[in-house]
Amino acid sequence: KQKTAYEIRNCDWSSDVCSSDLRGEVRHAFAEPLAALLAQLPDRANLAIVKQSTVRTVLLGTFGGICVHVKLYRSGTLSDRARDAMRGERGQREARNLLAAAGLGLATVEPLAHGTCDGPDGKQSFLVTRTVAGSTRFSFSLPPVVLQKVGAMLRQAHDLGFLPADLHPGNIVIDGSGSPWLLDLTSVRHSGDPDTKRRAAALAF
Repeated sequence: KQKTAYEIRNCDWSSDVCSSDLRGEVRHAFAEPLAALLAQLPDRANLAIVKQSTVRTVLLGTFGGICVHVKLYRSGTLSDRARDAMRGERGQREARNLLAAAGLGLATVEPLAHGTCDGPDGKQSFLVTRTVAGSTRFSFSLPPVVLQKVGAMLRQAHDLGFLPADLHPGNIVIDGSGSPWLLDLTSVRHSGDPDTKRRAAALAF
């Protein structure tokens, strides 16, 4: 806790020796300078757009020597703004869901910071995650051993009652060792261990 913000941003805080308190401090240390960085839109400093849709923009770049993905959420419609007002900022919500998934033993991307910044659509919620090194998008053409790992991960999530609302192949990446990771957990239903009725329904499906 005696580290400076610069030292915190550049330390390997994800290791086992790093306490949950320090991880919280790191997220806080990231949030303010990142908000300033993202406020430079549309220049975006050293960040490049890798995905863009009506609800979000995803950027890739480095910050503090760390390779990161930055997700900027849009609230272009009245229903979007009403939902965010009711449920909270999407960056914060997804960060919490990612941490909850990790706490259950599921492989998910690591949230580094969340907050709000000024963008072309006004105030925008953002989430910063550590990029999975050497990752590629999931594809059904991958080797059978990788597909088995993906199936095992999805079965584990189901058995834990952790159900992402937007689960599809584009929200799974495969790292350099062939292990799958979950992405995009903005909306999740966590109902706990499924009972016999739910298990039977899943088998029937």
